[in-house]
Amino acid sequence: MQKKILLVSSNRLGDCILYSGLIDYYKNTLKDTNLTMICGPVPGELFRYSDKIDKLIIIKKKKFSMHWLNVWLKTCLIYWDEVVDCRGTLLSFFLLTKKRFNHKQKKKENILFTKFQKHSEKNFSIHMLVLIKKKLINLYWNLLRKKNSSINLL
Repeated sequence: MQKKILLVSSNRLGDCILYSGLIDYYKNTLKDTNLTMICGPVPGELFRYSDKIDKLIIIKKKKFSMHWLNVWLKTCLIYWDEVVDCRGTLLSFFLLTKKRFNHKQKKKENILFTKFQKHSEKNFSIHMLVLIKKKLINLYWNLLRKKNSSINLL
């Protein structure tokens, strides 16, 4: 009996190329699989010619995220063996499946803010000003040294 696997991938071409390792993994480890992939129009052009993907669903964005309703209508009547959601959407929670893998992305934090979390906003801005002032003073002294050394050489 064929295993039915649904892979929900990204709209970005680079991310989809990274996720193509999943396609290769499922087709090589589980020989008898029916792999369906959901992706955007740009990576859809790339995966259209892949012989490892049995069915390709290309998402075209619509207002108010109605494109997800269309995708759900295409996939809701199938009982999936595995649903791998690389986007972290809610689609995988509304499908009948044995196994569900949902990747939830964490929001990226500002590096400067996490580095100086101990300081309040006011202290943080004062701290940054002090750092800039130190850098400018060092730059000024280095310039003076270079001028003095060039004068001595003449």
